Amino acid sequence: MLPPLPDVRLRRRFRRIVAAVSKAPGRSFPQALPDSADLEAVYRFLSNERVDWQQLLEPEVAQTLGRIVAAAMCYAIHDSSSMMMTGESLRGDVGSLDGYGASFLAHFCLAVSVGPVPGPLGLLGIDALFRPDGPRRKQPDWTDVYHRDDKESLRWPRMVERVEALVAGRASLIHLMDSEGDDFALLSSLVTHSRRFVIRARQNRALAGHAGQLVDVLRPHPQELPAARDDIHLADRATGFGIPSLRVD
Repeated sequence: MLPPLPDVRLRRRFRRIVAAVSKAPGRSFPQALPDSADLEAVYRFLSNERVDWQQLLEPEVAQTLGRIVAAAMCYAIHDSSSMMMTGESLRGDVGSLDGYGASFLAHFCLAVSVGPVPGPLGLLGIDALFRPDGPRRKQPDWTDVYHRDDKESLRWPRMVERVEALVAGRASLIHLMDSEGDDFALLSSLVTHSRRFVIRARQNRALAGHAGQLVDVLRPHPQELPAARDDIHLADRATGFGIPSLRVD
């Protein structure tokens, strides 16, 4: 299966790149393509305005979806990584996360099978986030950021809804996230859309309908999985809105 590239020459070049890189997937392009002409052809291909990098992922995502549907249920694991371009100067099109070199934030979603020995099913999505103006020099007022539609934290619910749309109800996804996913707006979105999820708690949140906080309720029952406590609701201090805590059912 090939990505929907607009030109037969681009499709031919893509096949050659994949054939070369697949022999040593752990190597960089200069290592995998020692011939300078082949390496230059790769860079020209990737810089071609008619080549959309998201389109290059479509065949891989399609195969992942096939495995997910066959399995009927899987984990969708979400995480972000800083992609640092060591040795390169700042670039206006990429920007910098730390101000010391070209870098950007990559957000991933990987599908993993459910079972005694989970195994990888493939890639579901990648999102790239750039800071063309470099790192923030001062912490902005949260009230100015909270309602912005371009804030970086929206990558979490955006990826959840993207992969759910891809699966389109043909299988059940359980979204797994680390403590960075412990965000009230994300939790609210997950519950509003009836998504299944497990998130590592970072905040000892106030609970609606309970005296105390999240840790106070869970501490007497360490043998219980958080997913089983579907009676726990988080309270938004500003609105009083309650949502279920960690849940998968």
